[in-house]
Amino acid sequence: MVSSLWLSLKQHLWSGLGLPRCNHLTYLASQAMDRKLSLKERMLLGSHYVICGQCVLYREQLEVMRHSLRTKEPGTTSIDSSLSPETRDRIKSLLSNHGDRRSELRG
Repeated sequence: MVSSLWLSLKQHLWSGLGLPRCNHLTYLASQAMDRKLSLKERMLLGSHYVICGQCVLYREQLEVMRHSLRTKEPGTTSIDSSLSPETRDRIKSLLSNHGDRRSELRG
C-alpha cells in the first residue's frame, strides 16, 4: 500500500514538472544503445531512473538482449549472413520510417 502510494506520488511529481513520460524515455534508452546521447538526454534518463523502477528494468532487458544478440554460439550462423542484402535494406528502411513516425507523434 505504502509502496504504490509512493510510486503514485513520484509519478505525479514527475508529470507535474512537465518532464517526458516513460514512452519517450524508453525510446531514449534504446537510442543510447546506438549513439551517444546529449547531456540533456542523459540527465533526463538518469533522473527518470531515480523514480521509475520499470524503466530501469526495461534498460536492463535491453542490455541483456543486446548482449545475447551479439554473442554468437559456436556452430551457428550470424543473422546478418542469413539475410539477403535486399531484406536487410528493407528492414533498415522500415526501422528508419518507424523512427520518423515516432518523431512526428512527439512533435
